Amino acid sequence: MASVLVTGAGGFIGTVLVRQLRERGDDVVCLAHHSHYAKHFEAIGARVAIGDIRSLDSLRQATQGVECVY
Repeated sequence: MASVLVTGAGGFIGTVLVRQLRERGDDVVCLAHHSHYAKHFEAIGARVAIGDIRSLDSLRQATQGVECVY
């Protein structure tokens, strides 16, 4: 089991990736621009970090304890 961050989790590919990572047992953090993604990802057991990939502060918070970034 790995701890991973998925950027772009709200897109089609990102959503599928998050689901597959959770199915294999990974601890998943999703970096999302808006909080409306939270319910969907939390329902499948993923955590949500609200932020922007262009923001160093967002990335610092989202990557704490993460081993891999997609």
